[in-house]
Amino acid sequence: MDEITVDKKQTDVWTNKLKDILNVSSSKDVADELNISASQFSQMKNNGKFPYEKLINLMIKKKLSLDDFFDLKNSIDKEGIVPYYKNTDKYILLDGIENSKDKLRAIKQNNKFIVFDTSITEYQNDGFYAFTQNDFIIVRYFKCNIDDEDVSKVNLELSAIDNRDDKKIIDSKNLGKINFIGRVVYIIDKEDL
Repeated sequence: MDEITVDKKQTDVWTNKLKDILNVSSSKDVADELNISASQFSQMKNNGKFPYEKLINLMIKKKLSLDDFFDLKNSIDKEGIVPYYKNTDKYILLDGIENSKDKLRAIKQNNKFIVFDTSITEYQNDGFYAFTQNDFIIVRYFKCNIDDEDVSKVNLELSAIDNRDDKKIIDSKNLGKINFIGRVVYIIDKEDL
């Protein structure tokens, strides 16, 4: 019989867990469920050993979770999960990015993953923003400029991610017509993942 060696306290913890799970009151009942004699089970516990093969077989037979029994936590940090925009069944996992409030969404453009904060849906200050136009998602750098010819006029300069020379200038009065879906917080090259 395969067994695992642990300290005696741990064997008591696991025995008590099995009592609760199996709804039994004694170690003898646990031994019966594990299909070993009560004396053999008692001796193993006193020696700091636990019959893990029998435990696994019992868990399979009773359709119980080993993760729950051993208090195993999922190794994926749920805070780093960023769903795709409009497709929350598909996501990227980014280490070190906190998304516990589920505000972040991601899109893929060319060889980049663009992560944006959906709680920011209006222009605040210079930076990258994601917005929709018809059915397309567009990401541009927005920069506020005072018009050289008319200092009372404020323009917004929109430029592409990879080519800041590819600019379009719009009157800031048209800002309300832009359907912002979020402010970009990360631009990650696919090779960096």
